[in-house]
Amino acid sequence: VNAIQNPPAFVWAAFYGAVIANTDVAKIRAIMGLKGFGASVDEETGMRRAKVASSVLRFLYPDEWGVVDWRTLGIRSALRRCGGDIDRAIKTAGNENAPTMRKHFDLIDEHAVCDEVRAYRQMRREVPLSRAADIDMALFGLSLKVWPLPNV
Repeated sequence: VNAIQNPPAFVWAAFYGAVIANTDVAKIRAIMGLKGFGASVDEETGMRRAKVASSVLRFLYPDEWGVVDWRTLGIRSALRRCGGDIDRAIKTAGNENAPTMRKHFDLIDEHAVCDEVRAYRQMRREVPLSRAADIDMALFGLSLKVWPLPNV
């Protein structure tokens, strides 16, 4: 809804800024400057949401970036608690309902997103020929076992 409000010159500048940036944080901040991608600030905390911006960087750099959202964060959290055991992690994550998880992982700033993307990159090294984008897709797929999408 908000993304359409960005003038083409702003979109170009944001993408150019992401391409020339030297650090992950600078890359994601370039995209976060756009409306609908993290430009708005949460009134209570003063934080900006970087989750949507991660999807743009995933599109640009699938080898190095993956989408970070409440589903991937929830599954990764369960995997950490269960020592990487996927079956136990799914059961553990199932103890939380989707609205609770969405609320818990609502405010994810650029630093948290970059930390998570670094974890994707580390996980990628354990699976030959995978990309960070493949890791986020696998985590998202596992999340659907726990929190199915509502029927439309």
